[in-house]
Amino acid sequence: GPSVYIGGLRLAQTLLGPLNMVLSAAAVNLLADGATKESHADPKELIRRGRRLALGLGVLSPALVLVLLAFLMTTGFSFRGVDNHSLVVGVALVGALFTTSGLGLIDTFVVRLLGHHAGPTVGRILLVVVTGTAYLWGYTVGGTDSSLVYGFIVGAVANPVFFSLPAAV
Repeated sequence: GPSVYIGGLRLAQTLLGPLNMVLSAAAVNLLADGATKESHADPKELIRRGRRLALGLGVLSPALVLVLLAFLMTTGFSFRGVDNHSLVVGVALVGALFTTSGLGLIDTFVVRLLGHHAGPTVGRILLVVVTGTAYLWGYTVGGTDSSLVYGFIVGAVANPVFFSLPAAV
């Protein structure tokens, strides 16, 4: 349906694309190191390195998102076809989702490297179910824009619930 936020979300995904690439590259590097390096063979060491990487990314990601949000809010900057408010909403939603999904990805890779494959698979299924439900619920109560907001917020919250908390256990 029609939405004022779709343009802001799509532009935010483009602006935050490099952050998403950093998160993905860090996770894939951890996976490769975990599978090939002797230093990562000890489960305690693998977990320690994963936690250290997650902590670094957990500081970097929201910091970059907050800097971008501050810039947008103080300057009123916008692009043709996407107003400032839609861009601010988009950066906040996409930034939150990128941050928590990146951290969840680190935890997923560590858990898989430790031989526990069912947890991340079940987590992915649950993530799809709850975010899909949030998109539908949001659409029912408020239309397309509410659908997008509900879906992104629930996705951002669900990632640590379904991946990071189980990994901690």
